[in-house]
Amino acid sequence: MAIQEIIRIGVVLLFLRHGVAAAQVSFSTNGVIAAFETLSTIVFLWATLKIEFSKNADLSWRAIVATSGSMVIPLFLEHGDPASAGRLPGLLLFILGVCVSLLSVVEIWPSFDILPSFRSISTGGPYAVVRHPIYCGYLISMSGYLTIFLSVQNMILVGVLALLLFWRAILEERSLESSDPGYRVYRRRVPYKLFPAIL
Repeated sequence: MAIQEIIRIGVVLLFLRHGVAAAQVSFSTNGVIAAFETLSTIVFLWATLKIEFSKNADLSWRAIVATSGSMVIPLFLEHGDPASAGRLPGLLLFILGVCVSLLSVVEIWPSFDILPSFRSISTGGPYAVVRHPIYCGYLISMSGYLTIFLSVQNMILVGVLALLLFWRAILEERSLESSDPGYRVYRRRVPYKLFPAIL
């Protein structure tokens, strides 16, 4: 069995576990979070099952660590009693982040891949604002989650998640720049990696 298929199986299992975690959140705290998390899980699970791995996917330990780490970390987030002061702002951030990520997947499809790789450059929709809008949405949603379920453990995990996504974005851009000179033009046109006017 090719290593790509082993990775696919692992990712499918992770997304299924995300679905279970979302159901637990719905029973213990807020059904809206669970609904959007479940929707996100279904879309990414479907995309994972449908994609054909790129032949030039980055199979280095760096890419595998950055990818698997960013998927595993959310499983360890605490979801106890929500902080009343941050519940509505956090919920709005969470919904916004999930919507940004899902719209970005639709825009990039069928170039979506699990590991950093080169297929084609997407420049429309959210990709006209930042170069990695899926990660941007992911971090926005996790920031909203952190606002609702504020704890030291969640702060550390979301911080590590941000570092892993930034690392993965760097790996992706190296692959894209080495494969398509047009990506440098795109980088100049869209200077922000993750957040408009910030980073």
